[in-house]
Formats: sequence, C-alpha cells, structure tokens
Amino acid sequence: MSFKNILVPYDNSEHAKNALKEAIGLSEGVEGVAIHVVEVAAPPQESDHKLQDEIVSIVEGFEGELTAEVVFGIYTIETIIDAAKHYDCDLIVMGSRGLGAIRGAIGSVSYGILRSVDIPVLVVK
Repeated sequence: MSFKNILVPYDNSEHAKNALKEAIGLSEGVEGVAIHVVEVAAPPQESDHKLQDEIVSIVEGFEGELTAEVVFGIYTIETIIDAAKHYDCDLIVMGSRGLGAIRGAIGSVSYGILRSVDIPVLVVK
C-alpha cells in the first residue's frame, strides 16, 4: 500500500528525526507523495524558518512535496489530529517519545493519536 499524504509531527527529538526519515523512506518511488512536517507550539515560539533549518539535512534529496510549519496548539493531540485532517493525510508517522511541546508520559501523545484517528499511525523509536 502506498501512502500519498503523510503527516510527521516534529519536535527536533531523535525519535521525531527518525520518524521523518522513516516517512521519507516510505515515500520512495511513490509518485505525487507529500510529507507535511508540523511542529506544535503553545504559544508559538519558533518560526517556520527555524523548523525548516532543523529538517533540511534530513529531507535533502526528497523529491515529493514538502511542507513544514509551526502551528499553535494548547492540546497537542487535538492539534496533530487537526493538522492530519487539514492536509487530508492517509498516514501519520511519529516518534514514540518527544521533547518540548509534545513531552509527556512515555508514549502519551502517540497513544492518544492511535486511539483518536481512523488512519494508520506508524510509531517510530
């Protein structure tokens, strides 16, 4: 099964970097694929430009459509779900643990996403 619209919640943690790499790997050879990298911030503190600078080395050579944005969200799980709906995603690839805005109990955000969406979720360490 090929996924065409992939959301990657990102917080610059190693798990998020691994998730972005996995999403790129899954998209290889898929025509018309789009990856949407979303960083949740409450309140928004970083610019989209800083996010783009953080991921540039990871996405180098990616041939599909790429968006990277920082979105305001008090409730991280709901904000990620809203982003997936906004981009009409058919897959979410996310790290199993994060730092910063998506810090919490081990796997709490990824578990919340798994319970709350009707699309596949790949959790990456």
